[in-house]
Amino acid sequence: MKRLMMAGGAMVLMLITALAQQGMTQAQQTSVQVYGNAAVVTGTFRVKGTENGKPYVRRERFTDMWIKINEAWQCVASQTTLIPPK
Repeated sequence: MKRLMMAGGAMVLMLITALAQQGMTQAQQTSVQVYGNAAVVTGTFRVKGTENGKPYVRRERFTDMWIKINEAWQCVASQTTLIPPK
């Protein structure tokens, strides 16, 4: 197991870029575990937006599964869970 190796760092950058493109404001507590040609990325992020005209900020936890195919990393599964407000 390797933590945050170069490939993992690239995955985190791709993840943060994807989150930003979806209007998600900030990735937090990101961890990358690389197992050969597979990797698991976990962490939390904050989402800002409006719903029914009212602004909201939500925190969510995510798990992404990445596979390296032909020297390129592809996200093959993704899951998010809402973190309830305190």
